[in-house]
Amino acid sequence: MEVTDTLALQGENPGLEAFLNLVDLASLLSDLVDLLDAAMVEKLSVQFEQATALSWNLGNAIRLAKAQTRQETTPPSLYGLLLLLREPQTRRGFALVLRVLNAIGHQD
Repeated sequence: MEVTDTLALQGENPGLEAFLNLVDLASLLSDLVDLLDAAMVEKLSVQFEQATALSWNLGNAIRLAKAQTRQETTPPSLYGLLLLLREPQTRRGFALVLRVLNAIGHQD
């Protein structure tokens, strides 16, 4: 351990400690710039675009379901809920949820 590190760790020279923190930060930024080549930026932008599209679609589905539920004057009966399973869109949505749960279960 060098003398400068010892002084910084003991807190006897706050200016030196701040300077060493800046040097560490500059080193970290330099490593980050090295990692962010064109391929990495492209991958990150695709991931961001997919996450944005997913949140947009999910938000729209929730808003639509809320609007349809608010239009009903009384809550559906158990039989009414089972009738929803006859609709192809409901079955597709249910299948999607089950497949997502299946994929999460395979990750463990």
